[in-house]
Amino acid sequence: MHSNGFEIGSHTCSHKLMSNLTNFEIDSELYFSKSILSDICKSNIRSFCFPFGGNSSYNSNVLDKLGSHGYSESFSVNPQPIKDKFLKPEHRFELPRYDCNLF
Repeated sequence: MHSNGFEIGSHTCSHKLMSNLTNFEIDSELYFSKSILSDICKSNIRSFCFPFGGNSSYNSNVLDKLGSHGYSESFSVNPQPIKDKFLKPEHRFELPRYDCNLF
């Protein structure tokens, strides 16, 4: 899929609620899920999507760590259009998307 132009993004290794994890657990989930996918795809993994996806699935601590692990954007499951606010760099880790199960 990656070699055909699809974006492959990280989603953790254990699918735990990120907002409930310790700093060590957050770092481990972000590092290892990215590392494993990078090895498989032979490419840098830039994006991340939160397990469970809603606002309660992450917190400011998790958002702060995404950049330090080399992610350039992340997605929540907050069904709303991407408006001007989300085009600003400070919101690149909370990009909304529609859950395909809603359709």
